[in-house]
Amino acid sequence: MNITIHIENQSRAERLIEFLKELPYLEIKEEDKERSKNTTEIKNLFGLWKNRDVSIKDIRGIGWQRKQNERRAFWLL
Repeated sequence: MNITIHIENQSRAERLIEFLKELPYLEIKEEDKERSKNTTEIKNLFGLWKNRDVSIKDIRGIGWQRKQNERRAFWLL
């Protein structure tokens, strides 16, 4: 079982962690703060296709071909 606890007060959080580490049947894993901040934000994706020579028609054509291939593969099963 996994439990996540959020504690605002840093000193109380440290005391609780020290207490929990004393219990032999618990495994304590502290989450790295940097890891939780590295989530991809949608803003980072803006302009991804900015200087590429691709039109919406090209993208739709590729998507349509993929759908057609999926339908054919379904009927072959």
